[in-house]
Amino acid sequence: MNKLIIGSAAIAVAALGFFVVRNMAESKKIESLKQQVTHNLKDPESAKFREVKLNKAKTALCGEVNAKNGFGAYGGYQPFVATDSGAIIMRGDSCNIGSITSQIECMSERNKFLEYAVKNECVKPSDIPSLTKGK
Repeated sequence: MNKLIIGSAAIAVAALGFFVVRNMAESKKIESLKQQVTHNLKDPESAKFREVKLNKAKTALCGEVNAKNGFGAYGGYQPFVATDSGAIIMRGDSCNIGSITSQIECMSERNKFLEYAVKNECVKPSDIPSLTKGK
């Protein structure tokens, strides 16, 4: 009976150790990918994240970020996708203003973001109409 208790305790400790190490590795990965997101922000230290999650393969971080802009004000939460090779943040402003050239650039950036988000399992293709509606 004592051997059974000791064996069960050893298995429990080993399992707990596995989960702690895995969670630490995931936390390090998340922090590393957050740095990819903040890299090109005007004020990286002001970045606030929400709804952050790793994709199933643990190769991409998906979520929303809000940071101070060039005027020192928060611009609102914007979706992002980050991988080891970089991050893309979806523009929050309307693509219906400005010159036709700026509208095309805005739409091109959004398409690039959505392709990256689908490729990295952050967005399902069926969710794309609701993401772009009214923007």
